[in-house]
Amino acid sequence: MRKNSRLIEFLFYSLFTLTFLILTSCGGGESDSNTATSIPFISNLQYSPQTVTLNQGGAGYAYITGTINYVDQEGDLKTLIINVYNIQGVVVNTNTISLQNISGRISDSIQFYQDISIANIMDYRFDIYVTDAHGNISNKLTGTFRVTAQ
Repeated sequence: MRKNSRLIEFLFYSLFTLTFLILTSCGGGESDSNTATSIPFISNLQYSPQTVTLNQGGAGYAYITGTINYVDQEGDLKTLIINVYNIQGVVVNTNTISLQNISGRISDSIQFYQDISIANIMDYRFDIYVTDAHGNISNKLTGTFRVTAQ
């Protein structure tokens, strides 16, 4: 009988100690709202042109101009980034644009431009996204651009 009571006592204290360790390691579950940051969101990619002819205008490149809409609860957007990929998926151009005069705005639209070589008949894809002052990266939007023979 004495053996059983010692076993029960051992199990009780073991369970108590384990419960105490679990509860003290969990933390309070509170968050510090001063360090929380929100991730910016972009939408409504619109751009033109989407197709040009080979060496149109003789310049060897064309400008894509467009707009995106954004929502950034903290109003601290810093950059807009455009990565252009060739048909093989290789980055052929990256453009990082410092965003000016939008500090404090939580939603608006951003105009952008990107030059693309039109010296070869090719399809291009580009991704566009924004970053904020905390280094958060928004979702990416994708567009396509085609250089044709005629």
